[in-house]
Amino acid sequence: MTPEARRKRALRRSLIDARDALPAVDRERTSAGVEARVRDALASLRPGGVLLCVPFGSEPDLSPLFTRPVTHRAPFLARARWAERALEACRYPCPLVTTAMGLRQPADDAPCLEAADLEETVAAVIVPGVAFARDTRMRLGYGGGFFDRFRARFPRVVAIGACFASQIVPELPCGRLDLPMDLIVTEDGPL
Repeated sequence: MTPEARRKRALRRSLIDARDALPAVDRERTSAGVEARVRDALASLRPGGVLLCVPFGSEPDLSPLFTRPVTHRAPFLARARWAERALEACRYPCPLVTTAMGLRQPADDAPCLEAADLEETVAAVIVPGVAFARDTRMRLGYGGGFFDRFRARFPRVVAIGACFASQIVPELPCGRLDLPMDLIVTEDGPL
């Protein structure tokens, strides 16, 4: 394991532990603030759908963005294709399953957008993460590289990192494949 990978692993564990320690009532209240700020950010983007993830663990609960979608923004849910380390966009509502990793995502038989149509159909992707760097807008995710690959493949889709203000850090270790967010949104507003 490289020194960078070791630093990321240690940082990831400590930040997830800190996020997990937030009282549920605070996490719920703060999630509502993050959701409201994401809605505000989406209002200024080009027309198109929004790609979201079903919340995992102690992440901000942004599920109202797909259960009560933003007007004129079709909701899509991300489905991970583990073998390819790729994300697909499935129109919501669709059947959900729980993966071996504990993630909720669209079932394998849920139809998804063709890659050739994705950038024309989806205007933004709401990207969860473990931490985000204030000045560089870099993200520390869970280590799979799914969102970095997605960003590289679909650069016209605006990437909005959504997190609690407590997940903002001064800097993050980055590798050559890591890509910054276009915008980061917390309950305190955009960065």
